[in-house]
Amino acid sequence: MHPNLEKKAKPQAFEGDLVNQIIRLHDFAQATEGFCDIWRCVLHRAGSGKVQVAVQVIHLDHTQPELRTKLLRRHQKWLKLEQRNLVRFFGLTSSFSVLPALVTTWMSHGTLSKYLDKQYSLLSTFAKFSLANDIISGLCYSS
Repeated sequence: MHPNLEKKAKPQAFEGDLVNQIIRLHDFAQATEGFCDIWRCVLHRAGSGKVQVAVQVIHLDHTQPELRTKLLRRHQKWLKLEQRNLVRFFGLTSSFSVLPALVTTWMSHGTLSKYLDKQYSLLSTFAKFSLANDIISGLCYSS
């Protein structure tokens, strides 16, 4: 190998990795939002059956080991979050990238921004205030 060429980093498994429970539904990401590709997948959970999930693959500088360490450290805290206005966090998987990818509930209407782009003018004033209240409730939540 030429000395100027870096070896491509490989994903590393970790405790709690959902790698063997995730099935991709497509050969490509369904969306790209900010620094993430979002894949539509199925999560096979023992006792709960199949759940449609979003796997959010982060595209940041994976050569920074502290980023991977932070994700893995926060992983256990995120699993404990439970509030009706938060998207459910199922865990992390190493099957998509060098960095652990986040596994969350699949949102059929896409991100909040995309939903509002399409639906905002159709929402009543009450629905808009209700949505704002739900967002504030989710932001104020602490476990």
